[in-house]
Amino acid sequence: MLRKNQFILVLFSLGLLSILLAVTQGNFVAAASLAQDPKPTPTIDRLAKPTMPANPVMADKGAQDYWLYCSPCHGDQAQGLTDEFRKQYPTEDQFCWNSGCHGNRPYPNGWTIPRYVPALVGPGALMRFPDGAVLKAYIQQQMPFQTPGILKEAEYWRITAFLLRQNGYWSGDSDLTKMLAEKIIINRDSTFSITPTTTMVPALISTPTPAMQQAALQDSNGAPSSPDVRTMAVLGMIILIVLSIIVVKGLKKW
Repeated sequence: MLRKNQFILVLFSLGLLSILLAVTQGNFVAAASLAQDPKPTPTIDRLAKPTMPANPVMADKGAQDYWLYCSPCHGDQAQGLTDEFRKQYPTEDQFCWNSGCHGNRPYPNGWTIPRYVPALVGPGALMRFPDGAVLKAYIQQQMPFQTPGILKEAEYWRITAFLLRQNGYWSGDSDLTKMLAEKIIINRDSTFSITPTTTMVPALISTPTPAMQQAALQDSNGAPSSPDVRTMAVLGMIILIVLSIIVVKGLKKW
């Protein structure tokens, strides 16, 4: 009888110990997870719409216009249609020149994108234009590439303001007007001009809608459950159940 009681006591102790270890380890895992990453750093979505400052100026609004109409081809930082930028898109949208997309045989109502889409910001960018006014006139006449001139006058001015500011040709702290744009020098040596009859291969290429300009950011704040914790908890419960059955049977015999 003494041995039987000792056996029951051992089973009871093992069951409680298993449950205690499971709870302790679970708390440890959760605490370690919080200590290692108290504030997970979100991944930057480079295709997301740019945020506006509290008091946006014309060039700030132009940043959103650029994102909507220009960035799908010219890049999120106006770096051009580089291989690195194309990798920001889903795999099926990375190969712009494939037939059925924007290649030699585009989809119905589609168009073929030139192999070279230049940068609009950076060293040497926009150097073909003598001043801001000519830049704006060119963009309005030639862009978007597939439907030139479709945007509103104000949108063309805002995009021009954004590009001039980003290239350091202008501070961007006021509204850009035709008179002011004529005074913003880009390249004094340029003799390029534009008239209503000018015909050329576009230097700026954009699209009126952002192609796949969304990437869902999903954050998981829950700590992963440890298989060991679950195993010990289940083991403890099994031991306690077995112990209960033994005790009940013992009471019936008694």
